[in-house]
Amino acid sequence: MKLNDFTTIKISIYNDLKKYTLPALFALLGLTILQIVFKRICPISIITGYPCPGCGITRACFFFLTFRWNLAFSYNPTIFLWLFVIAWGIFLRYFIKDNAFKNNHKKIFIRTVTIVGIISITVYIVRMNILYPNVPPMTYNTFNVLHLLHKFLVTYITL
Repeated sequence: MKLNDFTTIKISIYNDLKKYTLPALFALLGLTILQIVFKRICPISIITGYPCPGCGITRACFFFLTFRWNLAFSYNPTIFLWLFVIAWGIFLRYFIKDNAFKNNHKKIFIRTVTIVGIISITVYIVRMNILYPNVPPMTYNTFNVLHLLHKFLVTYITL
């Protein structure tokens, strides 16, 4: 396995930042607007009111980065798996020079992401059965689009 030198890594990161800065800014703007309007950024929770498999992962990431791992686990237990997958992806993208090694590990990486996704959904189902609707982040959001639409239809459109 051959590794890239520091200059190559720096150039790769710079090129990616240059390429993805505008889309990232638009995404950040969209998330900010969602947060201001709905007090949430999760599209599933905003539309349906129900938590999604990823609910709590932002707070879990914050708690992980501030070394409060018990809290991170309580908000979303899969954070540890996802951070591992992200770190592995960054390592493969920027640090590995050998294309054959990258290609072999890319298949394993995709399988790992799939497995972690399945684990996340399984953990979500268990958490919905145990924690919903009383323990954050597994709570029902009454300020959701479907609920507001239903309220509007019942209030203003009577047949």
